[in-house]
Formats: sequence, C-alpha cells, structure tokens
Amino acid sequence: MKLNPALSVTFFCLSVLGMGSPAASQEVHESFRRHIETLTEIDESTREDAQSLVESLSADSRYQNMAIVEGLLVLYPELSDAMDLMGAETPGAAVEALETLRKKKDPFLAAASTLLLGRSLIMEERYEQALPAIESVLEEYPEFSDQISDAIYFKGMCEASMLKNQDAIRSLTQFLENYPFAAERMRVGAWQKLQQLKSLEEGSISDIQQRMDFARRKLALEDTGNAMQLEQEKIVSMLSQLIKKVEEQESQSSSTNESGESKSEAQDGNKPSDKQGESQTGGGSKNPNGIAKRSFDNGPASEWSRLRDRGRDPAFSAIKEKYPARYQKLIEQYYKSFQNDEDR
Repeated sequence: MKLNPALSVTFFCLSVLGMGSPAASQEVHESFRRHIETLTEIDESTREDAQSLVESLSADSRYQNMAIVEGLLVLYPELSDAMDLMGAETPGAAVEALETLRKKKDPFLAAASTLLLGRSLIMEERYEQALPAIESVLEEYPEFSDQISDAIYFKGMCEASMLKNQDAIRSLTQFLENYPFAAERMRVGAWQKLQQLKSLEEGSISDIQQRMDFARRKLALEDTGNAMQLEQEKIVSMLSQLIKKVEEQESQSSSTNESGESKSEAQDGNKPSDKQGESQTGGGSKNPNGIAKRSFDNGPASEWSRLRDRGRDPAFSAIKEKYPARYQKLIEQYYKSFQNDEDR
C-alpha cells in the first residue's frame, strides 16, 4: 500500500485516535469516496489518487480511522501544511491555519479541520476554546467525520479540565458505552478519568488538586477573570478546612499522649527529675526524655521538629506532614503563586 508522504504527520496528530463502529466508518468512507467524484475543481489525477488511498486505508482496520484525513491531505495541500505545524508543536500557527480551513465549503474538510483545531487548542490547554470546536463536530458534521468517538472523548476531557465534572462524566460514559472499538489507550484513559471524577469529594485533597490545576492553567494563559478568582477563593477555603482538621487531629493525639504518659508515670511512682535528664543526655540538656515543645502550640513534638523553620505557618507544616509528597509540592507551588502575584 502506498501512503501519502504526510502519513507520518497524520500518525503524530491522530496517534491517540481510534474509531467507532466499523460499519459506521465504512458508511462515512463510502460517502466520502462519492464526494471526491464531485470535486471537479480538483484535477482528475489528484482525485484518483485520493480515491485509491481512501479505499486502501478504509479496508485495513489498522488505518481506518485516518482514511478521510489522508484523502483530504491529497486533495488539499494546505491541510497538510496545517498538520505539519501541529507535528512541529507550533499549535498557535496551526490554529490560525485550521480556522481558515474549517470555513471551506467542503463539509468533510470542515469537519476534519474543526476537530484538528480542537486538538491544537487542547495542546495549548485552551480548553474553553477547544470545547466549542469539538462540540460543533458533533452537532454540525456527524455524517462527515469518522472521528465522532474521538470528538466525544476529547469533549469529556475538556469538560473535566474546565471543572465541569458532571458533564465530563456523561461524555466519558457515552464514549465507553457506545464505542467499544475505540483505541485502547483512549478507553483506558477515559475509564481512569471517569473513576477519578466519580470518586471526587468536594473539599478533598483530590478536589483541591483539580482546582489548583485549573487555577495554574488560567494563570499561565493570563486569564485572571472571575472564574479563576472564584476558584482561588474556594481553594483557600478548602485548604483552611483541611488544615483545621489536621490541627484538631494533632491536638487530640497530643492530649492522648500526655494522658498516657501521666498515667504511666503515676503507676511507676517515680517521675524523672531535670537532673536525671541532664545526666542521661550528656549534661545540661534542656530537653529531657527527648520531648520538645513547639513554639506555636502546647502539644509535645518529636525531636526532629525542632529543625523546622519557625517562620513557616505551623498549620501549613501540619498538612504537609499528613499528606503524600506529591501534594506537598502542589501546595508549595500554589502558595508560591501568591508570592509571585505580589511581586508583580
């Protein structure tokens, strides 16, 4: 099979794309082949090359999902140029080219260009702009695209990144239930994201993480409007609640430890004196029995806690101790974003 030279670019842009029902794909491919015959403004040799390529690819399950795009690449060199820009990871330039192509009269070209436009915007994390483009493929061009399943997948991913979790759950569920022949990596990705969204509890560290990523993306895009500010306020409120909860747990733990120690000392009838502590620790220690008092509360702390930076908010330190390392970095980055804002 002789493929278009632009196939390597197509593989880059469509490598994650799968296909829906094979029967539906064949129907769309047949419609596209008939459509090619009507393009009298394109020379006959080029139309024959496109026809041959589409027929070959649509007959091979490995390449069915790229049959229409490959045919369009033969018919429209400007589409190939736009995909070259995507392959070169210059999505901004690709967006401009695809915006022009999606306005063409050819509905198959418009459908493919619009979906690729959405993909280019996703590459830039511009989900608010990508979502309308992807939705237009579903609403305006369902009979002109063999990538409807992919459009639904990307729609769900955009919605999740925009904190539209219930919409994302519906889209990803639709994708998994209706398109069993989609690419495996997409099905796995959709399933994992779906489980994450379904298990998300408001105010949980996972919820905060999702909102922090939303705020990070908005700041990177210099979009500091009401939506971003509202999420920042929610994040601060949720972090405050988590910190308060951790402080209460630490306070209860401290009280339990003190009660247990006092009871043990009473049973022994012999409480060590300061002098005994000094002799045991090598003389003059002000920390008998390895118990240190924190400067910010009255509860006991382990010896290593003395090494902490006393200027750091103790509640912030508490939440760092209680949650996994990946959240420590996330919280640090978020606090740093406030410092950066103050510097501007």
